Amino acid sequence: MIALALLFAPTTAIGATPAQVAAASVAVPEADRLAAARRVVDAVFPAAQREQMVASMVASTNAMVEQGLARQPELAKLIEREPRARPILDRFVKKQQARSVQRLQAGIPGMIEAMGRAYARRFTVTQLGEMQAFFETPTGRVYVMQSATIMADPDITAWQSRLMADTIASIGPDTQELVQELTALAPAGKAQ
Repeated sequence: MIALALLFAPTTAIGATPAQVAAASVAVPEADRLAAARRVVDAVFPAAQREQMVASMVASTNAMVEQGLARQPELAKLIEREPRARPILDRFVKKQQARSVQRLQAGIPGMIEAMGRAYARRFTVTQLGEMQAFFETPTGRVYVMQSATIMADPDITAWQSRLMADTIASIGPDTQELVQELTALAPAGKAQ
């Protein structure tokens, strides 16, 4: 999902101010711009490869989540103490990955339509034509194929793993604090 967000991150059209883009985001795009934008989206996210691209991105992201979870000190200790914990964690990750892939693949048509509208609001027909022309070049086609796997690059996965580990590590104390605050709200004699 991170890869999808980065791959199709909204960009401001040349010369458009953020306020103009925000105002345009509620407007229905003109038909010619929308048609041109849909062609760009189809070039960047080819229909025949969409499901495989989504599955690849989800697998990469879930691998990083699993690595981050395994580095969580309490979880790492539990897995070390109890060998039966590892298959349970693996089963959980695989189940979540399958659900993510299924949800994303079911949502592809809506995503494609939303992306087309987003591109149409930000770029002119001329700009969209230039983008499509680039994506139809050999370099553009290589970019499209490689962009789906960029997030699996070792440098990026190492960075994401560190970020995920830091995020997971910070959740523990925050969760304990939340539980303490909520427990303090319980009426006397009704501790949970």
